[in-house]
Amino acid sequence: MIDFSTEREILLDQLTSAQNKLYRNKLGQFATPNFIAEEITSYALQQIEKGSIRFLEPGFGTGSFFNNVLNATSHVKDRRLVKARGYEIDKSYQAVATLYNSTVLDLINEDFTHATPEPFDLILCNPPYVRHHHIEGDQKRFLQNSVETIYGIKLSGLSGLYNYFMILGERWLSDKGIAAWLVPSEFLDVNYGVEVKRFLMNHVTLTKIHLYATEDLQFKDALVSSTVVFYKKRSNLRNSTIEVSYGGSLLNPIYKTNIKLNDLDHNTKWSRLLKSPSLYSGHTQILTVGEETFIGDFFDIKRGIATGNNKFFILSQDDAQALCGSKDLLTPILPSPRYLKTDVIQTDENGLPTNIDVQYLLNCREPMDVLKEQYSAAWAYLQNGIGTTDQKYLCKSRKMWYLQEFRKPAPILCTYMGRGRNGNNPFRFILNKSNAIATNSYIMLYPKPFLEDYLKDDKHLINKIWQILSEITINDLVEAGRTYGGGLEKIEPSELGKVPISRLKHLLS
Repeated sequence: MIDFSTEREILLDQLTSAQNKLYRNKLGQFATPNFIAEEITSYALQQIEKGSIRFLEPGFGTGSFFNNVLNATSHVKDRRLVKARGYEIDKSYQAVATLYNSTVLDLINEDFTHATPEPFDLILCNPPYVRHHHIEGDQKRFLQNSVETIYGIKLSGLSGLYNYFMILGERWLSDKGIAAWLVPSEFLDVNYGVEVKRFLMNHVTLTKIHLYATEDLQFKDALVSSTVVFYKKRSNLRNSTIEVSYGGSLLNPIYKTNIKLNDLDHNTKWSRLLKSPSLYSGHTQILTVGEETFIGDFFDIKRGIATGNNKFFILSQDDAQALCGSKDLLTPILPSPRYLKTDVIQTDENGLPTNIDVQYLLNCREPMDVLKEQYSAAWAYLQNGIGTTDQKYLCKSRKMWYLQEFRKPAPILCTYMGRGRNGNNPFRFILNKSNAIATNSYIMLYPKPFLEDYLKDDKHLINKIWQILSEITINDLVEAGRTYGGGLEKIEPSELGKVPISRLKHLLS
């Protein structure tokens, strides 16, 4: 048996301690836990044809997969490792080559996405988890053009680097080849993952997907849930089956079944399918069955405002009066959801909240010279933001860096992110009787014109609607949204709009 596990762990600790967290984050360096590498390797070797194996690890790091392949093939007669290659862009990891210099490994210090493809029989990879904002513009355009030229797929600019690895890796597979990718689960549900799923359905033979439970984090230094995707070289046959599993481990999941490729739709959220295939029947989504109505049928749904710097633009009542004095420049705004202890915002005759600590948005709509002349205290305060706040991304994009988006107060709001511990709902619906607006920590629900007419005729109707919204099941809300590592639940306005709410239809009929 050949096993460099101990030496690899020592070297990994040395390399990790020599680099700061930001450096590793920008390069997407999150080491693969060995027990996961072992399981992925074991499963992949069971699927590959007997005989010699040419192995590739595109995001090598310290070679967690290579070490396991080396170990597994050293004592199995019908699995012989004849060639191995690794790509690692970080030059500091070249020290790893010394560790494996007695093996067949060829470790190349090069960007895998720029390398010229050669055929390999087995690809195992935990690709760099580089978020889209850490990918340089020229590199992002190169990657997008590569994927579009080869597969006719246009990936969103929000796609992380791991998506490109998983797609471009197909070019490196031999005709008998199989690939396994340990990737963040987010692509299963987010909008930019639609084209990735289209690739998996149309350009390879998708054989297995395992989704780890969201509360079981696989990486100690990354709050992200993980998925393993296995595919073969050939394009899927429409009647082919795919093994899906959830929870536990890859080899011992909580749940496992087979589904047909025909039952997949790249436009749907796949995480729900992996957890419970009964949610789907053919191409039909659970959210579009029958005569169901949805929240979006009754409300225009928007995120609250993004100020560009909440600490600078949102003031306490005392600071607002001291700095500005004029009501013309102040808009009442709700505190962050974590400070909101009530789900009903009461109001006084002036529209100000009465049962929460009032905060104010500094909402200047005049140019600096006018502010200096008419609102000198506000002008003086804004000077403190020059060179700091005015250089933030959102502020720089505005005509006047301090000019806030105009937004009417919404009668009902919903928190868009939370953790549902101990059976609690991660999302809260807020009945807002005041004129306070909200930041983008909230989703704002504005009644459509026809619903406005109902509300004018019945002043108590908004309370009944809020009550119905508050009684939506946790399951319906969670299924519409998306789940991240550590059990963090999020729901976007478009997703909230697709939550079924038949009771509201009956209330109005």
